[in-house]
Amino acid sequence: MRLVIVTYSDAPECRKENVKKIQEHLKNEGVEVEVYVGGKNYIENIYNALKTSKEDTIMMEDDIILCKDFMKNVQKAIQEHPDKVINFFNVVKPCSETKEYEGHLWTECQCVFLPKRVVYRIVDLKESFKRNLPKSYERNLADNYLAFSIRETWVQYIPCLVQQNAFKSTIYEGNIDSQTIFFIDDL
Repeated sequence: MRLVIVTYSDAPECRKENVKKIQEHLKNEGVEVEVYVGGKNYIENIYNALKTSKEDTIMMEDDIILCKDFMKNVQKAIQEHPDKVINFFNVVKPCSETKEYEGHLWTECQCVFLPKRVVYRIVDLKESFKRNLPKSYERNLADNYLAFSIRETWVQYIPCLVQQNAFKSTIYEGNIDSQTIFFIDDL
């Protein structure tokens, strides 16, 4: 399984430091993680980070906090929901237990498990997304890109295995309160 953190070249220092923390956390769990550094267009970053992937992938944003025993919990989730897209963060969907949703109801993409067939679909559909939903593409709404690409039932895993740091948003104006109340280490 491939793990990749997606970030951008002129990310604020707090995000760069957080990438190092994620790498160290995973190294302590015996896992290597790649870092993809791109530009400001997050959809392009997702595309470029995934286009060379030939295996199941966990894609992470640069502003997350991993739970204790992250990989052990991820493996458990994958065993419980084999071959499904699994979202490990939730702040939008009001659910207090693991639940399946239709692909077009995608939420956040702070940390998500993508089976390789879905990785291929995400890469294959970029130009179609850009053509059909240009405003979402221009505004870097990666969540919309994933909703457009997934097109199948996915799992919202609760408790959440990651928390989002309270960093200033790189997409929206101001600070957005987007921390989950279902983070496993806080329960």
